[in-house]
Amino acid sequence: MTTALKRSYRHYGVYLPVEARPVEGHTGNVRVPDGFLLVKYIRYDLFVVQSVASGRLYLNKIRKPDTYNYDLPEELRISTASGAEVELPWDWETTHFNKLSFWQELDEGYYSLFFEYCNGGTLDEFREKYFEKLRPVPEHFIWLVAQRLAEAIRFFNFGAEPGTDDEKAPWDVIYHRDLAPNNICIHYPSRSDASRPPRAGFFENAFPDIVVIDFGLSALESDDDALLRPAIFWDKNEADEWEDIYMMGKILRQLCQTHIPIPIDDDDLNDWGDRPECVRMATVNDYLDAADTRYSNQLIAILEEFEWPNCETQSDVMGTQVRPSGRVVPNHACTPDADWVADVLLPLAKQKVREYRKPRAGYPPEYYRRLDVSWTKPANLMPFVYDFDPAAPEDFASEGESSEGDDEERGDDEESEEEEVHEEEGEVDREDGGESNEDEENGDREGEKEDEDMSDGPPSSPEDPHVCPKPNPETRMRELDTLRRYQHLCPKFRIVSLEYDVPLMREILKPPPPPIPPPLDDDGSDEESESDSESNPDSSEESSDEESEETSSEWEP
Repeated sequence: MTTALKRSYRHYGVYLPVEARPVEGHTGNVRVPDGFLLVKYIRYDLFVVQSVASGRLYLNKIRKPDTYNYDLPEELRISTASGAEVELPWDWETTHFNKLSFWQELDEGYYSLFFEYCNGGTLDEFREKYFEKLRPVPEHFIWLVAQRLAEAIRFFNFGAEPGTDDEKAPWDVIYHRDLAPNNICIHYPSRSDASRPPRAGFFENAFPDIVVIDFGLSALESDDDALLRPAIFWDKNEADEWEDIYMMGKILRQLCQTHIPIPIDDDDLNDWGDRPECVRMATVNDYLDAADTRYSNQLIAILEEFEWPNCETQSDVMGTQVRPSGRVVPNHACTPDADWVADVLLPLAKQKVREYRKPRAGYPPEYYRRLDVSWTKPANLMPFVYDFDPAAPEDFASEGESSEGDDEERGDDEESEEEEVHEEEGEVDREDGGESNEDEENGDREGEKEDEDMSDGPPSSPEDPHVCPKPNPETRMRELDTLRRYQHLCPKFRIVSLEYDVPLMREILKPPPPPIPPPLDDDGSDEESESDSESNPDSSEESSDEESEETSSEWEP
């Protein structure tokens, strides 16, 4: 006699069927077999969804025809997709640009784009977590970001793919135009076996992938300026080389300032909106505690190249200054050019990362654990929770929309909706609730095992509890209302029952204690080791077969 499987928890979720039309994939036509679960609403055109078939998480972006001025959306014409107008380099070893996994062209010029999800959040979130604790970001991580962004800038300007020095000519220069901290994600690659934590700590927790995302405002040098939409410098109607380079320097300098309190005064000056210009690089070490590791002179000197005279008082990069000769020049004229990024910043950043990754003197105990930045990793996402609220549907309708879609979806009354849900039970019946996760930003598939794999730092103290915000049913329904805007283009979502077993409990992580290791001497090698096994001998026993299986596509051609 068999016993029925009992699950301890259940809630209602949202199932998103896939439109029965061709789906274009990274390398051609693909098949999306079973649709998606809605996981998180980010904004009106951006959602996190999970494949019912594979458990992978994706960023789903909807592009409306009035939001792009070219034949294709910018994220498609400049993307990792095979055959894109400009194909961004992408590989499993060193991800620099977010992979566009597949997409659909819907009716009326709409596009539905699905990007790999990054599990480490954005640099903006990373910076804020260090700032909340007034802790300095470890220098090795700043060099890592500098290397990855410099490689991206070099590709944008010269066509040299990361890992090579082969510049392409002729080359149509790429302008990202929105290279902000919230458009740079962190991703911690999946690990196949974490049953024995390495003596030195997990390499991937110290050196995660840095991924540039969101080419929605990007442009090419050959594009007509009249077609450009307002970007991060909204009052400019042309794309310039200095914009992406300045933003890279701004991001790197801000990462050096998370330990510096923000003064609060009547004018609310010197907040992150004024940083990094209001704090000179020469002064960042003055704010460190005695136990903290000081930033190196090399890092300070290289980032001072992004400063201009009087930047602490003249913080607007679009402002001007008067040179001793009397000539008036814009502040952004002091920004280094792309040649400097490729010839000066990038080689130095690669050297410094190599020193940290493969120290000449070997790996002292806890080496990578002391460099660990994975404590900033966001909590694993959970599927969207649908609440049957007694309020009238029109209470949740978006402005300018009727409630007819609500009536159709919810049924004539709450009872009929309940009946519909119970009919759907079992359709998306995943023991783990459909959640397995990664990142940013943002997709690994190990679920709760991933928490065990990627978390080897010390637990937080009882005085530092994690508090989950209480879900707001009305807010969730308003978010769900956004999906109804697209129901004339794709199948209507359905409410389903999601069931869970007993959850796995883990301690909350906190930052490793200072000091962090200072840079070590370079071994003189010209070749940078990118492999985990070369950089960390403790990780050489990890199986590559399972990782290869993880990286294979779940979509059938």
